[in-house]
Order: sequence, then C-alpha cells, then structure tokens
Amino acid sequence: MPRPPPRRKKKPIAGWKNWFSKTCSVRRDSARAALTDTREQLLLLQHGTREELIAQARAQLEEAKQAKIIARTRAGDLTVTATRSGRVDALPWHRGERVNAGAVVAILVPETRPFVRAYVPESALSRLQIGQQLPVRVDGVEERFSGRLTHIQQEPAFSPHYALTESQRSRLMYLVKVQLDDTATDLPGGIPAQVTLPAADTQP
Repeated sequence: MPRPPPRRKKKPIAGWKNWFSKTCSVRRDSARAALTDTREQLLLLQHGTREELIAQARAQLEEAKQAKIIARTRAGDLTVTATRSGRVDALPWHRGERVNAGAVVAILVPETRPFVRAYVPESALSRLQIGQQLPVRVDGVEERFSGRLTHIQQEPAFSPHYALTESQRSRLMYLVKVQLDDTATDLPGGIPAQVTLPAADTQP
C-alpha cells in the first residue's frame, strides 16, 4: 500500500500574532512620522524656521515696496497730464522724432468758453469796469457775440522810457480780457477778434 503524504505542520497561532503586531507597529510609526513631518512643514509656512529668515523676508518685502514706488515715480515722470480738460488742437511733433527739452509737445484748447485778449488805449480805461458787457466781432464769422470784461491789466503793455506828457500818455496800451458767452464755444483758438468799446460820452 502507498504511504499517505506527510502532514504539514501548522504554525503556531502565537507566531501569526507576533508578525501582525510588528506589521501594525511599523505602519503606525510610519504614519506618526508622516504626521510629524506635515506639522513641521505647516509651522514652517506659518512662522518660518528662524528669526533670521523672517527678517530677511521682511527686508526683501520692503525692497520690493521701494522698487514699486520708484517705478510709479518714473512712470509719472514720463506721463504728461494737462492742468485742465480740453481738446487737442495741434501736435508739433511726430512719432519717432527727438523732442528738445522744454519744447511744446501738444497744444490744447480748453473745454471752456473762449476769451479775447485786447489792447485798449489809456484814454478808454475810464469807460471800462470789470463785469461790463462788450460786443465782440470775430473775423470770418457773421454772428456777433457778447463778452464780459473779466480783467484789466494795471500796468501798461508798453510805454516810453522818458517823462510822459499828455500826448504821450495817449499812446499807452493796456491789456484786457473779455470772456465770450456760451454761443462762442465752438470758435477755434487764435483767430482775430475785435472788441467794441463804449463811446466817449458813455459811463460804465
């Protein structure tokens, strides 16, 4: 008769328990180490590793802020801003041309009512006062306008260098400014105009 196969020896239960316990311990220690490492990384992101590194980062932040201020200042120096709103009347320079220092780069016409600068003789000053309405005629325009006298220059525009006589005083000219009304807002700048002064027997 053939012999039966030999029976395998069963491992003791205590051995399996020891192996399972060791495996769990290894996994537990690995998980604890990973948790500790993660916590340290979180603290590093929140508080930094050392005071020296924090101080270095703050210094770099201040340098970046100063660089930002300098860049804004340079951009402001390269930006020309008009003192009042208006429309561009002329651009003397073209793209690519080198602009001289102090040169006019744009001519603006303010978005306000135009005014007239006129010269009046010394003999007519007594008939003028601030706020007075004066008729104005513009060359090439059939419409007649009305303007309000807003300024009278106290010093003459030109005068002789020697002692003034009565006849010489009549040659003195004074600059005045007449603000036109709302009907003249579309007039271009720089065109000749004529202001009609009151008659000699008219009091302001």
